Amino acid sequence: MQQFYTVPVSEVENFTIQPHANPVEKARNSERFSDGWHIRPGSTLVATIGTSWQLHCWNRVVDMVMWANFNGYNVWLQEIAEDLINFPMADTQAMRDSAVLMGRNAGFDKICLIDNDILPRKETLISLLNKPFPCVSPYIWDEGEDLALGIPLFERGLGMQPMKWVGASFMLFDTKVFNCPDIKFTGLFQEGQFGQLLAHYGHKFWMDTDLEVQTVTPPGRVAQHKFNIRMEMLEERYNKRETPNRKAIDPDSPWVKDGIYCPFLFEKEEQLEYFKHLEAQDSISKLVTMGVK
Repeated sequence: MQQFYTVPVSEVENFTIQPHANPVEKARNSERFSDGWHIRPGSTLVATIGTSWQLHCWNRVVDMVMWANFNGYNVWLQEIAEDLINFPMADTQAMRDSAVLMGRNAGFDKICLIDNDILPRKETLISLLNKPFPCVSPYIWDEGEDLALGIPLFERGLGMQPMKWVGASFMLFDTKVFNCPDIKFTGLFQEGQFGQLLAHYGHKFWMDTDLEVQTVTPPGRVAQHKFNIRMEMLEERYNKRETPNRKAIDPDSPWVKDGIYCPFLFEKEEQLEYFKHLEAQDSISKLVTMGVK
Protein backbone atom coordinates (compact mmCIF):
# COMPACT_ATOMS: atom_id res chain seq x y z
CA MET A 1 0.00 0.00 0.00
CA GLN A 2 2.98 2.27 -0.43
CA GLN A 3 2.11 5.52 -2.21
CA PHE A 4 4.42 7.98 -3.97
CA TYR A 5 4.11 11.75 -4.28
CA THR A 6 6.24 14.18 -6.29
CA VAL A 7 6.05 16.89 -3.60
CA PRO A 8 6.87 16.75 0.12
CA VAL A 9 4.18 14.98 2.11
CA SER A 10 3.40 18.18 4.00
CA GLU A 11 2.42 19.85 0.70
CA VAL A 12 -0.09 17.21 -0.42
CA GLU A 13 -3.52 18.85 -0.43
CA ASN A 14 -5.73 15.77 -0.88
CA PHE A 15 -4.44 12.29 -0.09
CA THR A 16 -5.37 9.13 -1.98
CA ILE A 17 -4.71 5.79 -0.29
CA GLN A 18 -5.00 2.74 -2.52
CA PRO A 19 -4.15 -0.88 -1.67
CA HIS A 20 -1.81 -3.31 -3.33
CA ALA A 21 -3.52 -6.09 -5.28
CA ASN A 22 -4.47 -8.97 -3.02
CA PRO A 23 -4.62 -12.31 -4.89
CA VAL A 24 -7.06 -13.89 -2.42
CA GLU A 25 -9.19 -10.80 -1.92
CA LYS A 26 -11.70 -11.49 -4.70
CA ALA A 27 -12.33 -15.07 -3.63
CA ARG A 28 -12.83 -14.05 0.00
CA ASN A 29 -15.09 -11.14 -0.81
CA SER A 30 -17.19 -13.19 -3.23
CA GLU A 31 -18.09 -15.32 -0.23
CA ARG A 32 -18.66 -12.30 2.04
CA PHE A 33 -20.95 -10.37 -0.29
CA SER A 34 -23.88 -12.44 -1.40
CA ASP A 35 -25.06 -11.00 -4.73
CA GLY A 36 -21.82 -12.05 -6.45
CA TRP A 37 -22.40 -9.93 -9.57
CA HIS A 38 -19.79 -7.27 -8.97
CA ILE A 39 -16.37 -7.85 -10.52
CA ARG A 40 -14.77 -6.78 -7.23
CA PRO A 41 -17.40 -7.43 -4.54
CA GLY A 42 -16.99 -5.37 -1.40
CA SER A 43 -14.54 -2.91 -2.96
CA THR A 44 -15.06 0.35 -1.09
CA LEU A 45 -14.25 4.00 -1.63
CA VAL A 46 -13.96 5.82 1.70
CA ALA A 47 -14.41 9.49 0.82
CA THR A 48 -13.70 12.11 3.46
CA ILE A 49 -15.77 15.24 3.01
CA GLY A 50 -13.10 17.92 3.12
CA THR A 51 -9.74 18.09 4.87
CA SER A 52 -10.66 20.05 8.00
CA TRP A 53 -9.43 17.26 10.25
CA GLN A 54 -10.14 17.57 13.94
CA LEU A 55 -7.61 16.41 16.52
CA HIS A 56 -6.67 12.71 16.10
CA CYS A 57 -9.42 11.99 13.55
CA TRP A 58 -7.09 11.59 10.54
CA ASN A 59 -5.03 9.05 12.50
CA ARG A 60 -8.07 6.99 13.39
CA VAL A 61 -9.59 7.04 9.89
CA VAL A 62 -6.28 6.02 8.28
CA ASP A 63 -5.93 3.15 10.76
CA MET A 64 -9.46 1.98 9.93
CA VAL A 65 -8.76 1.96 6.18
CA MET A 66 -5.36 0.30 6.56
CA TRP A 67 -6.79 -2.35 8.90
CA ALA A 68 -9.55 -3.25 6.43
CA ASN A 69 -6.99 -3.76 3.66
CA PHE A 70 -4.76 -5.81 5.94
CA ASN A 71 -7.73 -8.11 6.52
CA GLY A 72 -8.33 -8.76 2.83
CA TYR A 73 -10.80 -6.02 1.95
CA ASN A 74 -10.20 -3.69 -0.99
CA VAL A 75 -10.61 -0.19 0.44
CA TRP A 76 -9.39 3.12 -0.96
CA LEU A 77 -9.41 6.43 0.85
CA GLN A 78 -9.87 9.72 -1.00
CA GLU A 79 -9.96 13.19 0.51
CA ILE A 80 -12.55 15.29 -1.31
CA ALA A 81 -11.39 18.86 -1.84
CA GLU A 82 -13.58 21.49 -0.24
CA ASP A 83 -15.98 23.09 -2.69
CA LEU A 84 -16.02 26.80 -1.86
CA ILE A 85 -18.33 27.87 -4.65
CA ASN A 86 -20.70 29.16 -1.95
CA PHE A 87 -17.89 31.04 -0.16
CA PRO A 88 -17.29 31.18 2.73
CA MET A 89 -19.35 28.05 3.41
CA ALA A 90 -18.12 24.80 1.86
CA ASP A 91 -20.82 23.06 -0.17
CA THR A 92 -20.63 19.73 1.65
CA GLN A 93 -23.64 18.34 -0.22
CA ALA A 94 -21.97 18.95 -3.58
CA MET A 95 -18.81 17.35 -2.15
CA ARG A 96 -20.79 14.23 -1.20
CA ASP A 97 -22.25 14.04 -4.68
CA SER A 98 -18.75 14.44 -6.12
CA ALA A 99 -17.56 11.53 -3.97
CA VAL A 100 -20.48 9.36 -5.09
CA LEU A 101 -19.76 10.12 -8.75
CA MET A 102 -16.08 9.33 -8.22
CA GLY A 103 -16.97 5.99 -6.64
CA ARG A 104 -19.41 5.09 -9.41
CA ASN A 105 -17.00 6.06 -12.20
CA ALA A 106 -14.22 4.00 -10.62
CA GLY A 107 -16.48 0.95 -10.30
CA PHE A 108 -16.55 0.56 -6.52
CA ASP A 109 -19.12 -1.78 -5.01
CA LYS A 110 -19.52 0.37 -1.87
CA ILE A 111 -19.19 4.06 -1.07
CA CYS A 112 -18.47 5.28 2.45
CA LEU A 113 -18.91 8.99 3.20
CA ILE A 114 -17.33 10.29 6.40
CA ASP A 115 -16.70 13.66 8.00
CA ASN A 116 -13.43 14.99 9.41
CA ASP A 117 -14.49 14.91 13.07
CA ILE A 118 -15.10 11.23 13.84
CA LEU A 119 -13.09 8.73 15.87
CA PRO A 120 -13.78 5.26 14.46
CA ARG A 121 -12.17 2.11 15.77
CA LYS A 122 -9.98 0.13 13.45
CA GLU A 123 -12.73 -2.53 13.06
CA THR A 124 -15.59 -0.12 12.35
CA LEU A 125 -15.60 -0.31 8.55
CA ILE A 126 -15.12 -4.09 8.45
CA SER A 127 -18.09 -4.53 10.77
CA LEU A 128 -20.37 -2.36 8.61
CA LEU A 129 -19.23 -4.02 5.37
CA ASN A 130 -20.54 -7.32 6.69
CA LYS A 131 -24.05 -5.99 7.31
CA PRO A 132 -26.57 -7.12 4.63
CA PHE A 133 -28.16 -3.70 4.10
CA PRO A 134 -27.63 -1.18 1.26
CA CYS A 135 -27.53 1.87 3.59
CA VAL A 136 -25.90 1.47 7.00
CA SER A 137 -24.43 3.64 9.71
CA PRO A 138 -22.71 3.13 13.05
CA TYR A 139 -24.12 4.52 16.28
CA ILE A 140 -22.91 8.13 16.02
CA TRP A 141 -22.69 9.56 19.52
CA ASP A 142 -22.87 13.28 20.24
CA GLU A 143 -21.22 13.53 23.65
CA GLY A 144 -22.15 17.19 24.04
CA GLU A 145 -25.88 16.52 23.70
CA ASP A 146 -25.57 13.03 25.25
CA LEU A 147 -27.55 11.35 22.46
CA ALA A 148 -27.16 9.47 19.20
CA LEU A 149 -27.55 11.28 15.89
CA GLY A 150 -30.59 10.00 14.07
CA ILE A 151 -34.30 9.28 14.38
CA PRO A 152 -35.75 7.21 16.02
CA LEU A 153 -33.58 7.37 19.14
CA PHE A 154 -32.32 3.98 20.28
CA GLU A 155 -30.30 2.89 23.26
CA ARG A 156 -26.92 1.24 22.69
CA GLY A 157 -26.68 -2.51 22.30
CA LEU A 158 -29.89 -3.26 20.36
CA GLY A 159 -28.24 -4.55 17.20
CA MET A 160 -29.36 -3.34 13.78
CA GLN A 161 -32.28 -0.90 13.88
CA PRO A 162 -34.23 0.77 11.02
CA MET A 163 -33.89 4.54 10.87
CA LYS A 164 -35.77 7.42 9.28
CA TRP A 165 -32.48 9.27 9.06
CA VAL A 166 -28.95 9.13 10.47
CA GLY A 167 -26.20 11.67 11.02
CA ALA A 168 -24.10 12.30 7.92
CA SER A 169 -20.85 11.76 9.85
CA PHE A 170 -20.44 8.14 8.69
CA MET A 171 -22.62 6.55 5.99
CA LEU A 172 -21.95 3.37 4.00
CA PHE A 173 -23.90 2.66 0.80
CA ASP A 174 -24.14 0.01 -1.86
CA THR A 175 -23.16 1.98 -4.94
CA LYS A 176 -26.27 0.63 -6.70
CA VAL A 177 -28.40 2.88 -4.49
CA PHE A 178 -27.21 5.81 -6.59
CA ASN A 179 -28.24 4.18 -9.87
CA CYS A 180 -31.40 6.19 -9.32
CA PRO A 181 -30.37 9.64 -10.63
CA ASP A 182 -32.75 11.42 -8.25
CA ILE A 183 -30.92 10.16 -5.15
CA LYS A 184 -28.40 12.91 -4.50
CA PHE A 185 -27.41 15.31 -1.76
CA THR A 186 -27.32 18.63 -3.60
CA GLY A 187 -30.33 20.77 -2.76
CA LEU A 188 -30.93 19.09 0.59
CA PHE A 189 -30.21 20.94 3.82
CA GLN A 190 -30.88 18.33 6.51
CA GLU A 191 -30.21 14.63 7.01
CA GLY A 192 -33.95 14.09 7.45
CA GLN A 193 -34.58 15.27 3.90
CA PHE A 194 -32.11 12.72 2.55
CA GLY A 195 -33.83 10.03 4.61
CA GLN A 196 -37.15 11.01 3.03
CA LEU A 197 -35.59 10.85 -0.43
CA LEU A 198 -34.23 7.35 0.20
CA ALA A 199 -37.62 6.20 1.51
CA HIS A 200 -39.35 7.54 -1.60
CA TYR A 201 -37.27 5.15 -3.71
CA GLY A 202 -37.65 2.16 -1.41
CA HIS A 203 -34.51 2.46 0.72
CA LYS A 204 -33.85 3.22 4.36
CA PHE A 205 -30.93 3.43 6.72
CA TRP A 206 -30.06 0.77 9.25
CA MET A 207 -28.01 1.72 12.29
CA ASP A 208 -25.74 -0.69 14.13
CA THR A 209 -26.41 0.29 17.74
CA ASP A 210 -23.63 -2.08 18.86
CA LEU A 211 -21.00 -0.11 16.91
CA GLU A 212 -20.40 3.29 18.47
CA VAL A 213 -18.42 6.06 16.78
CA GLN A 214 -17.80 9.29 18.64
CA THR A 215 -17.69 12.75 17.14
CA VAL A 216 -15.11 15.28 18.32
CA THR A 217 -17.31 18.26 17.52
CA PRO A 218 -21.08 18.47 18.04
CA PRO A 219 -23.40 19.15 15.10
CA GLY A 220 -23.19 22.78 13.99
CA ARG A 221 -26.92 23.45 14.07
CA VAL A 222 -26.15 26.85 12.58
CA ALA A 223 -29.81 27.79 12.32
CA GLN A 224 -29.92 28.04 16.12
CA HIS A 225 -27.23 30.75 16.27
CA LYS A 226 -27.26 34.47 15.69
CA PHE A 227 -25.65 35.90 12.57
CA ASN A 228 -22.33 36.92 14.17
CA ILE A 229 -21.89 33.50 15.77
CA ARG A 230 -22.55 31.80 12.45
CA MET A 231 -19.92 33.97 10.77
CA GLU A 232 -17.38 33.06 13.47
CA MET A 233 -18.12 29.37 12.94
CA LEU A 234 -17.61 29.74 9.19
CA GLU A 235 -14.32 31.60 9.66
CA GLU A 236 -13.03 28.91 12.01
CA ARG A 237 -13.93 26.16 9.54
CA TYR A 238 -12.36 28.01 6.64
CA ASN A 239 -9.08 28.57 8.48
CA LYS A 240 -8.83 24.92 9.49
CA ARG A 241 -9.01 23.99 5.81
CA GLU A 242 -5.66 25.71 5.27
CA THR A 243 -3.81 23.62 7.88
CA PRO A 244 -5.34 20.12 8.06
CA ASN A 245 -4.49 18.33 11.31
CA ARG A 246 -2.99 15.10 9.99
CA LYS A 247 -0.73 14.55 13.00
CA ALA A 248 -0.34 11.20 14.74
CA ILE A 249 -2.05 10.57 18.06
CA ASP A 250 1.28 9.38 19.43
CA PRO A 251 3.83 12.22 19.07
CA ASP A 252 6.58 9.58 18.94
CA SER A 253 4.92 7.50 16.22
CA PRO A 254 7.47 6.02 13.78
CA TRP A 255 4.95 6.22 10.91
CA VAL A 256 5.25 9.96 10.36
CA LYS A 257 6.81 11.91 7.49
CA ASP A 258 7.03 15.70 7.35
CA GLY A 259 4.78 15.85 10.40
CA ILE A 260 2.03 13.81 8.68
CA TYR A 261 0.77 10.46 9.98
CA CYS A 262 1.12 8.31 6.86
CA PRO A 263 1.83 4.59 7.47
CA PHE A 264 0.71 3.96 3.88
CA LEU A 265 3.91 5.63 2.60
CA PHE A 266 6.28 3.17 4.29
CA GLU A 267 7.90 0.03 2.89
CA LYS A 268 6.18 -3.34 3.26
CA GLU A 269 8.44 -4.52 6.10
CA GLU A 270 7.74 -1.36 8.11
CA GLN A 271 4.03 -1.69 7.43
CA LEU A 272 4.07 -5.19 8.89
CA GLU A 273 5.36 -3.68 12.12
CA TYR A 274 2.60 -1.10 11.90
CA PHE A 275 -0.07 -3.80 11.57
CA LYS A 276 1.39 -5.68 14.52
CA HIS A 277 1.07 -2.44 16.47
CA LEU A 278 -2.58 -2.06 15.43
CA GLU A 279 -3.35 -5.67 16.26
CA ALA A 280 -1.93 -5.23 19.73
CA GLN A 281 -4.08 -2.18 20.47
CA ASP A 282 -7.08 -2.56 22.70
CA SER A 283 -10.16 -2.53 20.45
CA ILE A 284 -11.88 -0.23 22.95
CA SER A 285 -10.87 3.38 22.30
CA LYS A 286 -9.07 4.89 25.27
CA LEU A 287 -9.98 8.47 24.44
CA VAL A 288 -9.05 9.88 27.82
CA THR A 289 -5.63 8.26 27.64
CA MET A 290 -5.16 9.72 24.17
CA GLY A 291 -6.13 13.17 25.39
CA VAL A 292 -9.32 13.34 23.29
CA LYS A 293 -12.32 14.97 24.91
